[in-house]
Amino acid sequence: MKDIKRKAFVYLLTFLICGVIAFLLYSTFDKKDTKNENKKRSSNDNTEVIDNNEGSKELDNKTFEDKILGVEIDNKMYIIELEDSEAARNFLLLTPMTIEMEDLNGVEKYYYFNESIKGDELTYSKISKGDVMLYNGNCIVIFYNDTSNNEKYVKIGHINNLDELKEGTLQVSFVR
Repeated sequence: MKDIKRKAFVYLLTFLICGVIAFLLYSTFDKKDTKNENKKRSSNDNTEVIDNNEGSKELDNKTFEDKILGVEIDNKMYIIELEDSEAARNFLLLTPMTIEMEDLNGVEKYYYFNESIKGDELTYSKISKGDVMLYNGNCIVIFYNDTSNNEKYVKIGHINNLDELKEGTLQVSFVR
């Protein structure tokens, strides 16, 4: 009788272990299928894709809803309130990044990219302290003083409460 109980216990235990293994395997395959399904869905909805030699980055409409970007300048964090534009979205896709921005005339910091960012250029007669602009499609500019202007820019956004910046080159980090 002991032998029959022991065999029944071993069979039951084996059955339970096989069931747990099957459940774990099924759960793993189910998650993989769900990830692939999500990738297919995201590539078919209104998702913008940009390739910047670091692989493909995606920015869906929900990611851009907040329209803000962090920027660290001279070890102080600020918030850029982004414009609702294609140029601002394309700039956001380049982040995170850290760049060395040069000074120009005690008014602005600038940095030239290797590639252009598309956007509608306008002439702004007055540029305000804190404006973040794109010049000539490939130069990001942060104005740290008010200035008059006759050049064409694409407005990317604005930094509220920007402090006076030191002249010379500064390290600037754009973070999401």
